[in-house]
Amino acid sequence: MIRIVNAITFVIAGALAFLAFELSFETQQLEQQASHLSKEIEREKEAISILRAEWSYLSRPARLEVLASELLQMSPADLRQIMNEKQFAAYLESLPGFDSEPGAEARTE
Repeated sequence: MIRIVNAITFVIAGALAFLAFELSFETQQLEQQASHLSKEIEREKEAISILRAEWSYLSRPARLEVLASELLQMSPADLRQIMNEKQFAAYLESLPGFDSEPGAEARTE
């Protein structure tokens, strides 16, 4: 009887030792994964800060003003270009293919 109890105790102790080893191994893997993710997060934060600095540099008002004047060839609005709602509606209706009712094309088909 004592041998059976010793054998059962030995088997239980072995199973517990195996479970403890398995749990320890899994914990180490999860810690390595967490460390890897933490390093990756730090790299991404650094990349974001670099991109923000680059965006600030590229979107300086003085630089954008020079680029706009060189590339867009825009000029200040003339008073003749400014119109009120009624004038704008009349202008839109004068355009070919303009339909004053939105969705009218969908109803005709």
